[in-house]
Amino acid sequence: MSAGLYGSAGGVNHQIKKLYVNVGGVNREIKELWAVKDGVNRKIFSSQKIIVTGYDNSGDTYEETSHWNSNGGGELYTSSHQEYWAYFSIGADMQFDPGISISAGQILFEADLLFEFRCHTSAGYKYTSFKIAINDGNYENLYTRPESSATGTWNVHVSKTADTNIVLNKLHLGLGSDIYGKEDSGWQTSVGASWGSGDIKIAGKPITEVIVSST
Repeated sequence: MSAGLYGSAGGVNHQIKKLYVNVGGVNREIKELWAVKDGVNRKIFSSQKIIVTGYDNSGDTYEETSHWNSNGGGELYTSSHQEYWAYFSIGADMQFDPGISISAGQILFEADLLFEFRCHTSAGYKYTSFKIAINDGNYENLYTRPESSATGTWNVHVSKTADTNIVLNKLHLGLGSDIYGKEDSGWQTSVGASWGSGDIKIAGKPITEVIVSST
C-alpha cells in the first residue's frame, strides 16, 4: 500500500499509485521505494496492499476477539468465566493485493509472538495453540503448549516454509485454547497472543503498515 507518496497534477496533490523505471529500454513497475530517515531505512512507497480483518465472537460468559493496528501489530485473545473446561478459538485474516509469489523452500510466514496466560489460582488451561491457514486451506499448528496452571507471559517464534511454489493471496491466523474459568470468583481465565509492528514477516519482509478492514 502507499505510505504517502504524492505528486502534483493541475495544482492538486494526488497520491501516486504506481511508479515505473526504464531498464534496458523497458518500463518496469517499481514495487517498493525506501529512504533513510533518522538513521532508519523506511518504506516510502509500495504497490502492495495488505488488508487485515479482526473479529469478535464473544458471548455472555466468554470472549473470542482479535484486532489489528494500522502498523501491523495485533492480538488474538480468548477468555472464559465458565466453571468447566471448554475450547475457544479466534482467527484474524490477512489479504494480499496483489498476491505475493513465494518459492518452494522459502520462509512464507514468521512471527514473534508474546503469549499471556491469566487465571484464578484454581483454574487453568489444558492446551493452547497458534495456527495458520494459507489461501483458504486447512489450519496447521505452528505452536502448541500443554496444560499449565502457572500464570505469566512467554515469547514464541514461529515460522512456516512454503511446500511448493505458490502465490499467497490470503493468510488466516488462529488461536485455540482449552480453558477453565472460575465463575463464582469474579475472575476470568484468559490466553492471548500478541505481536508488535514488524513482528510478522511475509516472505522475509516485516509487516509495518496495513489497511484495517471492519467486519
